[in-house]
Amino acid sequence: MSKKNRRPHHHHERTEARRLALQVLYQSEMVEKAPSAILADKAYVAEEGVPSAYAERLLRGVEEHREEIDDQLRTASENWTLSRMPAVDRALLRMAACEMLYVDEVPLSVSINEAVELAKRFGGGDDSHRFVNGILGRIARGIEAEGAQAAEEELPSAVDLAAAAFARELAEEGEAPVAAGAAAMPQDAAEPAVSAEKPAPAAVSAEDAAQE
Repeated sequence: MSKKNRRPHHHHERTEARRLALQVLYQSEMVEKAPSAILADKAYVAEEGVPSAYAERLLRGVEEHREEIDDQLRTASENWTLSRMPAVDRALLRMAACEMLYVDEVPLSVSINEAVELAKRFGGGDDSHRFVNGILGRIARGIEAEGAQAAEEELPSAVDLAAAAFARELAEEGEAPVAAGAAAMPQDAAEPAVSAEKPAPAAVSAEDAAQE
C-alpha cells in the first residue's frame, strides 16, 4: 500500500472530525436546524467531507447536552454573553466543551489545543484563539477541581482508618471489635468493666451488723 493510500493516524482522524463537526454546528446556527437533522438529511457540504462517527458523536453530544454546555460557557466567559460571540466561535466552544465534559478518553489539554488551532483557522476574529483558550482553560480548571473533590470524598477519613486498625488489632487478639466511638475513647475515661464472674456482695443481716 502506498503512503498516499495509508489510513491516517488516529489523532489526525479526530482532528478532521472536529473540523467537520464545527462546520455542521456553524451550518446548524445559520439555517436554524438541529445538527441531527442536518446529518439525517445529509445536508452538510459533501465536498468538505462526510462527518465520521466521531464527528457525529460530538454533534449529537452538543445537541443532547446543549443546556449544560451553555451553562458552562456562560460561567467561564465572564463578561461575554453567548449571543455576543461570533457564531463560529460559539459553535467551536460548544463542540470543545462537549468533548471536555463528555468524552473521557480525550485529555483536556488535547481538546483545548485542537480548539485553539481551529480558532486560528476559522475563528470569527483575530483574537479568537486567545478568547477560546481562555474560556476552555477556565472550564478545564473547574473540571479538574470537581474531580479532585470527588476523589477526596471517596477516601476514608482518619477516624474510619483508626477504627478499622483498632478492630483489626482486637481481631488478632481474639477479642470482639467495638464501635468506633468506644474505640476512640481514652482508656481512663471509660467506665471500668465489671466481670460477670465476680459474685455480688452478700447481704449483711442486722445481727451480724450488731456483732461488728
